[in-house]
Amino acid sequence: MSKIEEIEKRVKDLEKRITTLEKQEKTRISKRKGSDSIESQIKEKVSEIGIMHLVILTLKIKSKQSREQIKNKLEEWEKPIGSWFGGGNFKNRLLKKGFVMKDGKNKENEDVFSLTMRGNKSAEKLIEKYELN
Repeated sequence: MSKIEEIEKRVKDLEKRITTLEKQEKTRISKRKGSDSIESQIKEKVSEIGIMHLVILTLKIKSKQSREQIKNKLEEWEKPIGSWFGGGNFKNRLLKKGFVMKDGKNKENEDVFSLTMRGNKSAEKLIEKYELN
């Protein structure tokens, strides 16, 4: 193989790699924009969506959140939460039913939560139901 052929082969390989990286970056950017638009749509429809569903959607947008972070997000969306987190709602409706799981601890040593496979399926159905695309 001559030097020119070797260089041409390397250039083709580099072009393929660059194309792959560009596709990955476009996907990453569109996902980020997608979550921003979902959040704005949720905020617009917050009165139609129950707290349990909002918790699931919050964890779909960003996993590994503490109860406090989830509460803060609901308050940011201007959803009145009352004493929903004070009783056993979170534990009984989400944890025990298999929608949410404990996923470690954060820096403040608080439990953080993520969606299970069942929770992810539920979140996808909620996105369709409330037309959050």
